[in-house]
Amino acid sequence: MFPIELVIGQQLTVSINGEEKEIWTNSKRDPEENSEYAGKHFSAECEFTDEEVLIEKNGSLMVTVCKLN
Repeated sequence: MFPIELVIGQQLTVSINGEEKEIWTNSKRDPEENSEYAGKHFSAECEFTDEEVLIEKNGSLMVTVCKLN
């Protein structure tokens, strides 16, 4: 068997007045539920007019306009 690395890309876009806007870009490196957030449940509030921010959490880099709770 060859060594493998699991990487699942996550990207969410919304359509606003016919224009596509990317609101969430992240990658998942472990198959367990919510592993990119240490297994914890979370909610997200997204303001589409906010500037994108870079969030580093548990070895994952996310670019988003959302705030995680």
